[in-house]
Amino acid sequence: FPSHDTNVYGCNRFILDAMKNAFPHTRNTHFTTLTLRSIFRNIRDDKGFWMKIFFYPSSLQVYALKGDQLLLAQSFYYETKEDVIFHLLNLADKFNIDLTEAFVEISGLIDDESGTWKELNRYILNIQLENPVQQQALNVNDPLLPPHFLTPFFLIAKCV
Repeated sequence: FPSHDTNVYGCNRFILDAMKNAFPHTRNTHFTTLTLRSIFRNIRDDKGFWMKIFFYPSSLQVYALKGDQLLLAQSFYYETKEDVIFHLLNLADKFNIDLTEAFVEISGLIDDESGTWKELNRYILNIQLENPVQQQALNVNDPLLPPHFLTPFFLIAKCV
């Protein structure tokens, strides 16, 4: 975690402007920017397709790369596991991504016993849940809280 005080908020423009007026040293950084910095710092050696997917309760953020070229950074709304699969198959088709060869890393609020996780494994051969180093270092070993659940929050703290 950063050595200085860091607060992370999602807010509208009015509140952000008020914060910047009251605290001129406030920095505003979008989560996508932080994610992309992290992805490009830890880019895989192979030059094939690579996807990073963050799950939230009703949305997912997808980052797709071919080698070191960013193809896509986008959020999608979903209600069902079929919605998730539809979005990923649509992206695979649009960007000519072979899901049997692409490496896909999953983080966020998805359970490895869920129907969504099982459905993802039907379509994607090289898929894994992220195991963040930061959480291992903090010894967070709660059986009800899988390591990949907090990855987005560790990413924010690491990059700020």
